[in-house]
Amino acid sequence: MKPLEQLEWTVRLLRYSAGQSDPDEALAVYRAISASDELRDRLFAIQRTTADFDEAWRLIDPRWSARPDSVRIGIQGAIDAARNVVIAFVRPASSSDTTGESRHASAPLLGPALSLSGAGVASPDSYAVIRDAESEIRKSTAKTDDLASGLDSMAPLIERAPELADEISWDLEWNGTTIGELKVHPADRLAVVRVMTPGPWIVLLHSTRGWESHVLETRQGIQGAIADFELSDGPFEVQLIAGE
Repeated sequence: MKPLEQLEWTVRLLRYSAGQSDPDEALAVYRAISASDELRDRLFAIQRTTADFDEAWRLIDPRWSARPDSVRIGIQGAIDAARNVVIAFVRPASSSDTTGESRHASAPLLGPALSLSGAGVASPDSYAVIRDAESEIRKSTAKTDDLASGLDSMAPLIERAPELADEISWDLEWNGTTIGELKVHPADRLAVVRVMTPGPWIVLLHSTRGWESHVLETRQGIQGAIADFELSDGPFEVQLIAGE
């Protein structure tokens, strides 16, 4: 299969495995995996996916770990809609992407970053204070993986800048270049991922509901490609991956 076709089938298999396919698609997927060893192996790899997503994804499609220039940003976060609080940071890179070793060791991923964009903030002065405070909160949370503590630390910041309770945005950066944004509306538990350049992009979301897949698509009046989805209260992980 061609790369884009592989990506499309991976999305279908993710939906099928999660029980999200409609009846017609489920029947088509069942017939396809019955006739294709490659698709059947991909489905088995998806079904083996648990907490070790990196290992399972490499079994699904080795190209993502084999291409060091491939854009892949892993974001961890947590949300508490009742308090209108959300936190997010780039997941620490790990050598498990290639060797299966410790999650917090070095990895071949190039320069992914997440930085508060200041969207919705009243003034440049308040944005500078908020940016510094939010950065420190994310750093301490990322070091300990203590997402609950990070949410507690964000609460006073939201009180100082109520606009952030309605919408908080982060720029997605790759090697120092902004390639898109992550936007969250905490009260509605709505998340939006947008990238500047259309193409075969995919978002994989892991939350208390399990794994979900979302293909970024172009929409009239919006630059680039976009996917929106609902977050459930608690921790979440978002994988933004660019195809070939």
